[in-house]
Amino acid sequence: EEVADLVVRVSGWSLVEAAQETGRGIIFLTPHLGCYEISAQYVARTFPITVLYRKPRQSWLAPLMEEGRCGSGASLQLASADLSGVRRLMKALKAGQAIGILPDQVPSHGEGSWASFFDRPAYTMTLASKLSKSSNATVLLAFAERLPYGAGYHLQFFTPEEDVHDAAALNREIERLIRLAPTQYLWGYNRYKRPNDHGNMPPRIMKHAPLTPIPSPTLPLKGRETTDAPCSSPFKGVAGRGMGNVFHAKGAPDP
Repeated sequence: EEVADLVVRVSGWSLVEAAQETGRGIIFLTPHLGCYEISAQYVARTFPITVLYRKPRQSWLAPLMEEGRCGSGASLQLASADLSGVRRLMKALKAGQAIGILPDQVPSHGEGSWASFFDRPAYTMTLASKLSKSSNATVLLAFAERLPYGAGYHLQFFTPEEDVHDAAALNREIERLIRLAPTQYLWGYNRYKRPNDHGNMPPRIMKHAPLTPIPSPTLPLKGRETTDAPCSSPFKGVAGRGMGNVFHAKGAPDP
């Protein structure tokens, strides 16, 4: 409750309400952008949500992480990134509830497909698209923007511009969100790593694709128009400058 109170502004909540009125489930896609942990905690104040998560490698950390994410409330449930967790997500959707997924999490071998992500091949999860197809749930994008000087967070919801029924479309939607606040993406996360299988290699045709600079965040997304006023940011006007450093140069070896 205390963490969710840090959300001082919300845009696009009408999209969430409209999705609830359909009686179908909701799939929230929240990439590693801004304060991605707080989105589900805020939603859980209104209705139940089950969030997919990957257990820590150090097992002793699991209880601490679960307590921090769920607290004492029952509205936010965690589903481990395995078969039992996927079943739990499907069960929630069938009950007309909401689920949350980090769509840019690199999946295990056999659980994704190669697709372009900022003009480089990235192994991309197919779970979100499969759940969307099988459940006919409403898909929404969520992003909690960090406000300057510790002022809190601006939680924003968007309708995808495309149907996220394949990995390429999913990555394009994630790119659109990142362009809104490129400085708040978790670039330290190795999005381009390969699964633990030496035979799983990206398509050769994509191996040395030219880089595409990230433009200033001027492209609107559906749902953005619900913002009552633009959010101030210490990075306004400088977004996109120097961001090429986060990519490997053309011809550089793959990570």
